[in-house]
Amino acid sequence: MNKLYNANGQSLRYVDTNPEDILDVISAGECIFIAPKNANLTHYSKFETALVSGWALWTKRDKIAFPLSDHADFNQLMDFVAACKPKTVLTCFGGKFDDDLARKIHKRLGIEARPLNLISTKFMIDA
Repeated sequence: MNKLYNANGQSLRYVDTNPEDILDVISAGECIFIAPKNANLTHYSKFETALVSGWALWTKRDKIAFPLSDHADFNQLMDFVAACKPKTVLTCFGGKFDDDLARKIHKRLGIEARPLNLISTKFMIDA
C-alpha cells in the first residue's frame, strides 16, 4: 500500500514495531499509528484517534472516521456470486443481515440463498 501512495505523491514509509524506530517517529509528531480498535492508547495523549472501517459511515462513536474496507462491498459480492453460478448460497454476515443478503441474492440473481445463522451477532450502530 505504501508503494501505491508513494507513486501518487504521498510520502509514506512503513516502520516496524522496533521500539527505537517507533520512538523516533512518534517524537517527530507526524505519523499515523495503526492499531487494533481495542488498543489502549491513553498514555499517548498527543494522538488523535480515528476509526478506519467500512462501518465508519454509520457510526458517530469517533469524531473522525474514514470509510475504508479491505473486503468486497455489496455489489462486488453480487458480482462474485453471479460469476460463481452456485446452486445455493449460505449467508453468514451476522444477525438480520444474513436474511437480508439471502433475500437480495435470491431476488436479484434467482439463486437459492438462505442464512446460515451459526453465530448470534449484534451490531451496535449509533443513530
